[in-house]
Amino acid sequence: MTKNGVKGNSFKSPAEGIRAQIQHLQAYASTDRLKQTIVDPRYIYVTRGCAEYVEYLGIQENPQHQGWAAGKDYGNKIIAILNNILSTEKENTMRTFRVISPNFEETIRLAAAMPSIEMTLTIYHSELAERERKILSITGDPLGWDFSWLKDESKKEEVQSLLLERYRILSEMFELHCSDSEAKRFESQNERLYSLTRDMFSRTGKMYRQMLSSPLEEKDDDFTVEGCLRYWGDTAQDVLHLEDDEYYRSDFTKMIIVNALLQQEKQGDMEVMTCNPYWDASKGLKATMSDKELGLENTLDDGTTWAEGQIRHPKLEHICVCYATHALITHSGYSIPDFLRLNTFEVKVNAMIQQISEQDGSRLWWWKNCREQQFSDKFLHEAKHRPSGQSLGDFIWGRGIEYFNLNEVDDVSKLPDCRHDDTLVPTFLHTLWLMATSKH
Repeated sequence: MTKNGVKGNSFKSPAEGIRAQIQHLQAYASTDRLKQTIVDPRYIYVTRGCAEYVEYLGIQENPQHQGWAAGKDYGNKIIAILNNILSTEKENTMRTFRVISPNFEETIRLAAAMPSIEMTLTIYHSELAERERKILSITGDPLGWDFSWLKDESKKEEVQSLLLERYRILSEMFELHCSDSEAKRFESQNERLYSLTRDMFSRTGKMYRQMLSSPLEEKDDDFTVEGCLRYWGDTAQDVLHLEDDEYYRSDFTKMIIVNALLQQEKQGDMEVMTCNPYWDASKGLKATMSDKELGLENTLDDGTTWAEGQIRHPKLEHICVCYATHALITHSGYSIPDFLRLNTFEVKVNAMIQQISEQDGSRLWWWKNCREQQFSDKFLHEAKHRPSGQSLGDFIWGRGIEYFNLNEVDDVSKLPDCRHDDTLVPTFLHTLWLMATSKH
């Protein structure tokens, strides 16, 4: 409602109303075209560029006698208010300014529509600080080793949501900024990760071939070799401080560690890439075979860039992005500014030999090479010690199904139902033996 009672303009949302106000101000200040769709219904009535300075917003002070308001010293009063704010608490004012919008995407669009980068960054800084404050109010200080929040699903979900919004804000800020030093550091970090990836596959291959060249003992049933490249993100030394920190104004150390903890909770580790060659004694694998034959080939890094999403930036387009870089930025929740500050990585190769046996001495996958009588005897021997009161057929039925983890729809329907008829046990065991030796 205007001063004389006439109904003013209305808008679909607070953000659209703010945009209209800013567009109206831009009409007075500049003759440049708007980058966004015009939502200000009064935009066309303004003499474009008639009030280049804030002081000229008052009609009485404007050389062209045009302006926003007729009151005396209107523009000068605005300057006085602004100077008073800046002189009392300039830094705090800029950091706590907040565009009030319940919709995150709406706020991001509003920030992008600001007439200056400074105003856009003011909104981004405010939104970023608010999200990081909320995250730490849930997690506490991640450097304090209190991980109790990770046991609460609702807290983890809220932190994940806030981290995603933080990721978006930092990505938008990187898009605006991307200094030459950031581009060079990105290239260096990418090369480093590709080198570590090659090391991980090479070391895994050497260990695997060494295991293949050393015959297993008769009592050994299986062996595995697993290589991985992982980020260490649990202490302050694992996060760098860079020259662009003040531009972003993020608490990178704590936020990166919170994200690392969340990724570890979700995945069980902070692995970026793995190499897991599969061993099967029946395949006749030999150390002299090629990487491809042994499952040691890095098929993900084939010379094609993994630049997707936020990684597609003009200053980065000459870089062939490796999979590890892509995985950290696209799948692990680290924005590019975060990625540039990840400091500590580990290449690890584990070898494990397994000897697996049951109480009666049966070895792993014993049924693969046994005769039908041996197969039946094993289950009948277990049945001698079944719980009292349980019938032979019921025990054999249940034990056979759980032992081989049979699917109720596709597998169990093929078996004779011996649960209430002990005479069907031999037929059941015969069918089970055929299924086990063909499937397993």
